[in-house]
Amino acid sequence: MPNDMDLTNEQLALIAHKLDILIGNKEHRHPFRDYPKAAVLFHSINNLGYYFYSDTLEKVFDISKEKYSDNIKEDLKHHAESLTYLSDGLTDPILKDCVITREELAV
Repeated sequence: MPNDMDLTNEQLALIAHKLDILIGNKEHRHPFRDYPKAAVLFHSINNLGYYFYSDTLEKVFDISKEKYSDNIKEDLKHHAESLTYLSDGLTDPILKDCVITREELAV
């Protein structure tokens, strides 16, 4: 799987532009309106084979023409990390104890 180092500055700029559009208010949290949209963006990046961790998102914030509040930055970083672990976690042997199986639920 590629890592964030494989994302070019041009690609990071595209991600920044898309995120700028998706997050309506960069100063005040609107998690039910904005965060699901960002989650879809982050998940789509992971589905393309890139790890999209918080350090990658920090690069996106640096490139963005918008000023995001520290609270929103932290929230979105947690989302990016969680979605990257989710994308990789179902097959990662280190995280196998986090997965519940159909057999376990059939109690």
